[in-house]
Amino acid sequence: MDQGGWTQGNWNAFVVFDITIDESRERCRQVPDQFRKSAINHAATYWKLQGYKPPPRRPPQRWPLLEMTPADLTWGEQHLAKVLAAGNTAPDRNFGNKAAGFAAERVVDRWLTERKIPLTWNNHPTARLPDFEISDLSIDLKNHTTGGAPQGGYDADLTEEQRQGSGERDWYLFTKLDRGNMADLWVLGFQTLKVIMTTGVFYKEGEITRTKLDAPVDCWCIRYDELIKPLEWLGEHYEKKP
Repeated sequence: MDQGGWTQGNWNAFVVFDITIDESRERCRQVPDQFRKSAINHAATYWKLQGYKPPPRRPPQRWPLLEMTPADLTWGEQHLAKVLAAGNTAPDRNFGNKAAGFAAERVVDRWLTERKIPLTWNNHPTARLPDFEISDLSIDLKNHTTGGAPQGGYDADLTEEQRQGSGERDWYLFTKLDRGNMADLWVLGFQTLKVIMTTGVFYKEGEITRTKLDAPVDCWCIRYDELIKPLEWLGEHYEKKP
């Protein structure tokens, strides 16, 4: 069919007449440049009048959900055993599930590697190094194990002994493991110590926190919503770099 003499009206008809919406999209790509914008607008109006509603866009991933495997947990237990055997019991007195914390490092390293983020994971059991280094930034990972999926008003926590024992770190990365299945690990976000200590709340051991729990040790608590979302942080601190 010779289309060389077609007008705008011909192309408008071409993109909607007696076809499906998927075929309409494909035909819009075939319209010459000088007629394409008007033809696309015509098609959009036509399908709207036909009652078509585009599917809702998926919101950006708020907290990436990763899988912690039994092998990861076993590795975490072995890693903790090496730390304890060296007489290095961690500055937080093994607060929380320390084996799961080590396992979380392994899971997050796998996730970042799959995203092709160049990093250093300092996983030697007794080294006093940051857990991760990305783009010359030092990062310590802090995991907590609680029931269910995360909510924005929940708190991530950094114990005072962790803060004093880990030395200067540029960032802290928080994760949450579901104790119900010991498999669902959410990456909650990044934050600096300065923001944690100014925006967060400090609780002495035994005080009732805003989430109505007893603080097991002196700790700083900051809401999940006050952390920088993981993909936003990576976009700012890694993905824009050459």
